[in-house]
Amino acid sequence: QSYRDLAMAYERNGNYQEALDTYYIVLSRNWDRRFTQVKDVVLKEMNRLIAMHSKLNISGIDRRLIYPMPLDIRVTLEWTADNSDVDLHFVDPFGEIGYYGRRLTRIGSRLSGDITQGFGPEEFALKKAADGTYIVKVKYFGDSRQNLAGPITLRVVMYTNYGTKKEKSEEIMVRVKSKKEMLEIGELLFQK
Repeated sequence: QSYRDLAMAYERNGNYQEALDTYYIVLSRNWDRRFTQVKDVVLKEMNRLIAMHSKLNISGIDRRLIYPMPLDIRVTLEWTADNSDVDLHFVDPFGEIGYYGRRLTRIGSRLSGDITQGFGPEEFALKKAADGTYIVKVKYFGDSRQNLAGPITLRVVMYTNYGTKKEKSEEIMVRVKSKKEMLEIGELLFQK
């Protein structure tokens, strides 16, 4: 997760090659099993970077990992406290709810695995979205940490047209205090 954070910082600062190399570290190394689900999220982020910046040196990247992965909608959730379980939920325009217990929905959306330790990320991804409003929620399920640091801060990033030149994003940060608290983070309106 720290490598992912570093890669995102490199990218924000325009150091695209360093970002690519750092994303690849995440994908190419073996990690403690509680962090293996991060690779699925990072794979999309690395391929987005390659799609958006054609001058990157990709010669050191395993070619089997490089392919276009544009998404109509993508939402990521991460949080600031280890040993915490925060869950991403969404409601699609047809009223179907996606969460860790229903990771695949009828319209084709996919929610990443439930991360119950670490700092996330969890991800909602939809390759071909139906027009309409998607409601993004998070549930602070609980934690096994010492609470000296206080409430947990959540970072949610909502994207449309992810990995394309039309990409737009909105970042929302919120603090949660109570276990079992469900928060509506926002609504994402998608129109083709």
